[in-house]
Amino acid sequence: MEDSSGILRDIVGISEQLIGSREYKKTLGIIVDSLARLTGADRACIMLENMSGKFVIKAGYPIGEHGVNMVVTPEIGEEFLRAIIADGEILIIDDPEQDPRTSYMRDLAHNYGLAKVVFVPIVYHGESLGVLTLDLCQGKDESALELAHVRLLANLAAAAIGSEYERRRAKEKVRRMERMNAIGEESSRISHIFKNSLQMIGGFARRASRKIEERKNCFDRDVADALDTSIQEIARLERVVNGILRFSNPGVLHPEPVMINAFIKETITQAAGDMPVEFAFDEMLDVFTISIDVDLMAHAIKDVVINASQATGTGRLWVRTRFAAKRGSVIIEIANDGEKIEIGLVDDIFSPFVTTKSLGTGLGLANVKSIMAAHGGDVCLLRSTDEETVFEFSLLL
Repeated sequence: MEDSSGILRDIVGISEQLIGSREYKKTLGIIVDSLARLTGADRACIMLENMSGKFVIKAGYPIGEHGVNMVVTPEIGEEFLRAIIADGEILIIDDPEQDPRTSYMRDLAHNYGLAKVVFVPIVYHGESLGVLTLDLCQGKDESALELAHVRLLANLAAAAIGSEYERRRAKEKVRRMERMNAIGEESSRISHIFKNSLQMIGGFARRASRKIEERKNCFDRDVADALDTSIQEIARLERVVNGILRFSNPGVLHPEPVMINAFIKETITQAAGDMPVEFAFDEMLDVFTISIDVDLMAHAIKDVVINASQATGTGRLWVRTRFAAKRGSVIIEIANDGEKIEIGLVDDIFSPFVTTKSLGTGLGLANVKSIMAAHGGDVCLLRSTDEETVFEFSLLL
């Protein structure tokens, strides 16, 4: 067992460099090796929970004895490890061979003669990642087990893992945006072809419908009904095509100055219809004007209002505006108290063709995002809980 202060200085310095260089696996290897040297532990490992809810070893000491990338716990062990993460505190179990909480590792404890096991939750900015464990065999001096050092290195591991996950998510977001841009370009090309054809078909169908109406006695009613249904379906397809075209290219903006609070109240009142809306306006915005394309912005806001009104639980909406001085932005929040949005949809809710409605096109919120981007602004799902779902618009003044 080595002097702790010198080891800690070396570990932190090396690991910070590795975190910055994206060598997170090397960082984890250094951490488990260093923990064993610091604490006198015979074994150390870091287990991370994968997308399937299984705990997988990502780093282990001694190297080669842990089976890195192997699933290590049965279901009972997974539940135990999740409980440790949820509690957020270091857990020390004496005599793991006999303790019922570690029954899933009884054979391991017996074979290695484990006297004590230390479990440390690994959490990064509130996101549960996994568990760090230290195994101490019988006859070892446990006086060197300084939990402060253990916690420090667990936090360092969390930073390395969390940073890597953020990089992966950012990379995936870029890839997704590139795919969406490619889809948008191709969809625009195809949509123009469809639009031209639909306009021709729709024109002929409506002309035929008028002829049937003029000569009611000459045509079977079933034919007239079938033609009416065709016209309705053509209109629906035209709406889809127009939605794709708006997403692909919102068009040239025609900005004009408006008083933001007055514009928001008028637009949302029209969209909400008879549904009650509670407004809370920042009075600062009564004296500011903002330049926007009124038609496009109204379309974006109305789309979110209509979605919110369909999801609300009590039949009410809440709308708030505020001036964010530090950002120099106007913030508009639209909230409802309906069911929260499924976690699997949160990241993709503004992506095209993502919808929960049986007859939805999945283009409404994608168009809202596109319109806001054209204005140099943004829209996001601020939060979705059991109490409320809130969308936030932001626009620079």
